Amino acid sequence: MIRRPPRSTLFPYTTLFRSDEGTWARALVTSRGAKVIGRLAGLGHEQCEHAFVAGLFVDFGTSMLAGRDSAYRQWRSVLLRDGAGAEELLERELEIYGTTHAQQSGQLLEEWNLPPIISSAVANHHDPATDLERILRAAMAVIPGDDFETSCVNLDLEETLDTIGVGEHAEFVRREAALFANSATSAFI
Repeated sequence: MIRRPPRSTLFPYTTLFRSDEGTWARALVTSRGAKVIGRLAGLGHEQCEHAFVAGLFVDFGTSMLAGRDSAYRQWRSVLLRDGAGAEELLERELEIYGTTHAQQSGQLLEEWNLPPIISSAVANHHDPATDLERILRAAMAVIPGDDFETSCVNLDLEETLDTIGVGEHAEFVRREAALFANSATSAFI
Protein backbone atom coordinates (compact mmCIF):
# COMPACT_ATOMS: atom_id res chain seq x y z
CA MET A 1 0.00 0.00 0.00
CA ILE A 2 1.34 3.41 -0.95
CA ARG A 3 1.21 5.92 1.87
CA ARG A 4 0.49 9.51 0.97
CA PRO A 5 2.90 11.93 2.67
CA PRO A 6 1.38 14.01 5.45
CA ARG A 7 -0.22 17.26 4.34
CA SER A 8 2.34 20.03 4.49
CA THR A 9 1.66 22.97 6.74
CA LEU A 10 4.36 24.92 4.92
CA PHE A 11 3.50 24.40 1.34
CA PRO A 12 0.29 23.22 -0.32
CA TYR A 13 0.91 20.41 -2.83
CA THR A 14 -0.91 22.36 -5.52
CA THR A 15 1.86 24.97 -5.45
CA LEU A 16 4.33 22.31 -6.58
CA PHE A 17 2.33 21.66 -9.70
CA ARG A 18 1.83 25.35 -10.44
CA SER A 19 5.58 25.93 -10.42
CA ASP A 20 6.83 27.28 -13.71
CA GLU A 21 8.43 25.04 -16.31
CA GLY A 22 11.88 26.50 -15.61
CA THR A 23 11.73 25.33 -12.01
CA TRP A 24 11.07 21.74 -13.05
CA ALA A 25 13.68 21.79 -15.82
CA ARG A 26 16.28 23.11 -13.37
CA ALA A 27 15.25 20.50 -10.80
CA LEU A 28 15.74 17.70 -13.33
CA VAL A 29 19.15 18.95 -14.44
CA THR A 30 20.29 19.50 -10.85
CA SER A 31 19.10 16.08 -9.70
CA ARG A 32 20.83 14.24 -12.55
CA GLY A 33 23.93 16.37 -12.10
CA ALA A 34 24.02 15.52 -8.39
CA LYS A 35 23.77 11.80 -9.09
CA VAL A 36 26.50 11.89 -11.76
CA ILE A 37 28.79 13.98 -9.56
CA GLY A 38 28.17 11.61 -6.65
CA ARG A 39 29.19 8.66 -8.80
CA LEU A 40 32.33 10.48 -10.00
CA ALA A 41 33.18 11.35 -6.38
CA GLY A 42 32.96 7.68 -5.40
CA LEU A 43 29.67 7.65 -3.50
CA GLY A 44 27.79 4.38 -3.23
CA HIS A 45 24.46 3.64 -4.88
CA GLU A 46 22.30 4.76 -1.92
CA GLN A 47 24.20 8.02 -1.48
CA CYS A 48 23.87 8.73 -5.22
CA GLU A 49 20.12 8.19 -4.93
CA HIS A 50 20.06 10.61 -1.98
CA ALA A 51 21.95 13.13 -4.14
CA PHE A 52 19.38 12.71 -6.92
CA VAL A 53 16.40 13.31 -4.60
CA ALA A 54 18.12 16.25 -2.89
CA GLY A 55 18.88 17.79 -6.30
CA LEU A 56 15.28 17.44 -7.37
CA PHE A 57 13.98 19.48 -4.43
CA VAL A 58 16.94 21.70 -3.53
CA ASP A 59 15.43 24.98 -4.65
CA PHE A 60 11.74 24.38 -4.14
CA GLY A 61 11.89 26.87 -1.31
CA THR A 62 12.02 29.55 -3.99
CA SER A 63 8.59 28.43 -5.23
CA MET A 64 7.38 28.33 -1.64
CA LEU A 65 8.46 31.92 -1.01
CA ALA A 66 7.12 33.02 -4.39
CA GLY A 67 3.79 31.46 -3.40
CA ARG A 68 3.75 33.68 -0.31
CA ASP A 69 4.86 36.85 -2.09
CA SER A 70 4.27 37.61 -5.75
CA ALA A 71 7.18 40.10 -5.78
CA TYR A 72 9.71 37.49 -4.59
CA ARG A 73 10.96 36.31 -8.00
CA GLN A 74 11.24 39.86 -9.29
CA TRP A 75 13.37 41.30 -6.45
CA ARG A 76 15.40 38.08 -6.29
CA SER A 77 16.14 38.28 -10.01
CA VAL A 78 17.22 41.92 -9.74
CA LEU A 79 19.40 41.16 -6.71
CA LEU A 80 21.18 38.30 -8.51
CA ARG A 81 21.51 40.25 -11.78
CA ASP A 82 23.21 43.03 -9.82
CA GLY A 83 25.86 40.55 -8.66
CA ALA A 84 24.62 39.62 -5.21
CA GLY A 85 26.00 36.41 -3.79
CA ALA A 86 24.31 33.68 -1.80
CA GLU A 87 24.93 35.40 1.54
CA GLU A 88 23.17 38.58 0.46
CA LEU A 89 20.27 36.61 -1.01
CA LEU A 90 19.82 34.57 2.18
CA GLU A 91 20.10 37.66 4.39
CA ARG A 92 17.40 39.38 2.35
CA GLU A 93 15.11 36.34 2.56
CA LEU A 94 15.62 36.15 6.33
CA GLU A 95 14.93 39.85 6.69
CA ILE A 96 11.71 39.74 4.69
CA TYR A 97 10.31 36.27 5.44
CA GLY A 98 12.05 35.15 8.63
CA THR A 99 13.35 32.10 6.74
CA THR A 100 15.33 31.23 3.60
CA HIS A 101 14.42 29.24 0.52
CA ALA A 102 16.97 26.61 1.62
CA GLN A 103 15.38 26.27 5.07
CA GLN A 104 11.92 26.08 3.52
CA SER A 105 13.01 23.31 1.15
CA GLY A 106 14.63 21.35 3.97
CA GLN A 107 11.57 21.72 6.21
CA LEU A 108 9.27 20.53 3.44
CA LEU A 109 11.35 17.38 2.96
CA GLU A 110 11.29 16.77 6.73
CA GLU A 111 7.50 17.05 6.68
CA TRP A 112 7.44 14.53 3.86
CA ASN A 113 9.52 12.18 6.05
CA LEU A 114 12.46 11.99 3.69
CA PRO A 115 15.72 10.82 5.28
CA PRO A 116 17.39 13.51 7.42
CA ILE A 117 20.55 13.30 5.30
CA ILE A 118 18.51 14.59 2.33
CA SER A 119 16.59 17.33 4.13
CA SER A 120 19.77 18.49 5.88
CA ALA A 121 21.76 18.62 2.63
CA VAL A 122 19.01 20.67 1.01
CA ALA A 123 18.72 23.05 3.97
CA ASN A 124 22.52 23.58 4.05
CA HIS A 125 23.35 23.71 0.34
CA HIS A 126 24.58 27.31 0.60
CA ASP A 127 27.02 26.46 3.40
CA PRO A 128 28.09 22.91 2.58
CA ALA A 129 29.91 20.89 5.25
CA THR A 130 29.25 17.28 4.15
CA ASP A 131 30.07 15.45 0.92
CA LEU A 132 26.40 15.36 -0.06
CA GLU A 133 26.03 19.10 0.58
CA ARG A 134 29.13 19.86 -1.53
CA ILE A 135 27.87 17.59 -4.32
CA LEU A 136 24.49 19.29 -4.22
CA ARG A 137 26.12 22.73 -4.42
CA ALA A 138 28.22 21.61 -7.39
CA ALA A 139 25.13 20.19 -9.11
CA MET A 140 23.45 23.57 -8.83
CA ALA A 141 26.22 25.00 -11.02
CA VAL A 142 25.39 22.65 -13.92
CA ILE A 143 23.00 25.27 -15.34
CA PRO A 144 24.78 28.60 -15.76
CA GLY A 145 23.71 31.23 -13.26
CA ASP A 146 22.59 33.72 -15.90
CA ASP A 147 19.02 32.43 -15.67
CA PHE A 148 18.04 34.63 -12.73
CA GLU A 149 14.48 33.30 -12.60
CA THR A 150 15.49 29.72 -11.78
CA SER A 151 19.13 30.00 -10.73
CA CYS A 152 20.06 29.92 -7.08
CA VAL A 153 23.31 31.86 -7.39
CA ASN A 154 25.95 32.37 -10.04
CA LEU A 155 28.31 29.41 -9.51
CA ASP A 156 31.18 28.15 -11.62
CA LEU A 157 30.84 24.41 -12.29
CA GLU A 158 34.56 23.68 -12.58
CA GLU A 159 35.32 25.50 -9.31
CA THR A 160 32.57 23.74 -7.38
CA LEU A 161 33.59 20.35 -8.81
CA ASP A 162 37.19 21.08 -7.79
CA THR A 163 36.05 21.32 -4.16
CA ILE A 164 35.16 17.62 -4.32
CA GLY A 165 38.08 16.57 -6.52
CA VAL A 166 36.34 15.99 -9.85
CA GLY A 167 36.80 19.34 -11.61
CA GLU A 168 38.11 17.76 -14.79
CA HIS A 169 34.69 16.19 -15.44
CA ALA A 170 32.69 19.42 -15.82
CA GLU A 171 31.70 18.93 -19.47
CA PHE A 172 30.74 15.29 -18.90
CA VAL A 173 28.49 16.31 -15.98
CA ARG A 174 26.91 19.12 -18.01
CA ARG A 175 26.24 16.81 -20.96
CA GLU A 176 24.78 13.98 -18.84
CA ALA A 177 22.47 16.33 -16.96
CA ALA A 178 21.26 18.01 -20.16
CA LEU A 179 20.54 14.67 -21.87
CA PHE A 180 18.53 13.50 -18.88
CA ALA A 181 16.56 16.74 -18.63
CA ASN A 182 15.80 16.76 -22.36
CA SER A 183 14.53 13.19 -22.35
CA ALA A 184 12.55 13.67 -19.12
CA THR A 185 10.89 16.93 -20.20
CA SER A 186 10.05 15.58 -23.68
CA ALA A 187 7.96 12.90 -21.98
CA PHE A 188 5.65 15.65 -20.69
CA ILE A 189 5.29 17.60 -23.93
